Amino acid sequence: MEFTTACTSCILFDCSVNLCCVLCRQRGGAGVRRGPRHLELPEHVSRMVGHANLLYASNKYQQAVDLLLEVIRQAPNLSDPYHTLGALHEVMDQPRTALNFYMIAAHMSGKDVALWHKLADMSLENGFIRQAIYCYNKVLVMDREHFGARFARARLYPLINEPWRAKQQYSYLLERHPGHPEVVKALVTLYHDFGHSARAIELLEEQLAQHYASVDLTHINMLTDLYMAMGHYNNAVQLVNRSEAVMCKEEPLPIDLKIRRGTARGGS
Repeated sequence: MEFTTACTSCILFDCSVNLCCVLCRQRGGAGVRRGPRHLELPEHVSRMVGHANLLYASNKYQQAVDLLLEVIRQAPNLSDPYHTLGALHEVMDQPRTALNFYMIAAHMSGKDVALWHKLADMSLENGFIRQAIYCYNKVLVMDREHFGARFARARLYPLINEPWRAKQQYSYLLERHPGHPEVVKALVTLYHDFGHSARAIELLEEQLAQHYASVDLTHINMLTDLYMAMGHYNNAVQLVNRSEAVMCKEEPLPIDLKIRRGTARGGS
């Protein structure tokens, strides 16, 4: 989805100072335009920016904020002051306001992958799940194959009641990264939540058969639980026995797997 109007941006990003609307008015209502800025600043504005940076470095945060707000009033198309205001409000322990300023900077400065990642993290810290997804979307527009952004976005979809989108994304990742241990775990969990336990078992068995080097005891726990839920108690016991022989040569078998094995023996 795209946020093309200032009013939408202010609603979504909770811009208490309505800076998005200020920008929109300065630009004739066109909204925040994309792309890097290469502006010739008036000399007095350049001096103000430099002085604000010195105030920031001297821990005179509120003075720096006040000066940068004046810079924005005089040069609203410059992205750096918004970024610096974000950093200032971050050190002033005002994360919501910091998020607002960083968001404006990201829209103005063009393709800054690192900043969009930071915004996703900050959005999650503030409980803005849909906004975090929006930020990951921005990263993926710039880098379609970015594993971290796609995986993180997939984990958020179930939280907004869109688990099918998570499945699509995990499946996409697994096609491009066969046997990736964390993707397999996430997809197995999703299959289980969907009630597709047989498919979850199939995926884990494939992991053990074809990508054993990336198997860990979490995979074993998951498959053991699935076997037992399906009534395949002998399979569960055999799996734990094999795992103990191969994966627990230096450390004892974890207690949870011992309990599962005992339960499975009783069930069989």
